[in-house]
Amino acid sequence: MTRVYSELTKEWYDPEKVVRIRLPKQYTLYLKYGCLPKDIYTSKKIEVDEETGETTEKDILVWVFDKASTYKVYQKWQAKELE
Repeated sequence: MTRVYSELTKEWYDPEKVVRIRLPKQYTLYLKYGCLPKDIYTSKKIEVDEETGETTEKDILVWVFDKASTYKVYQKWQAKELE
């Protein structure tokens, strides 16, 4: 079993039992509704210009949350019930 160590929480977690959220609005609402992250890390978002085909990289934050404990908030997010 692979485990990942979080420098944020100083705990190990199973990468198959978490969700990774890149959308700022979504992770902000998760925090607002009491969900605590297991981890946060940086990644790259690659965007392609449709006209020129050129790619650019943008730094983004990826927030990691426990899948089971955030399921009710996820359901509300899917139903567009979070504000």
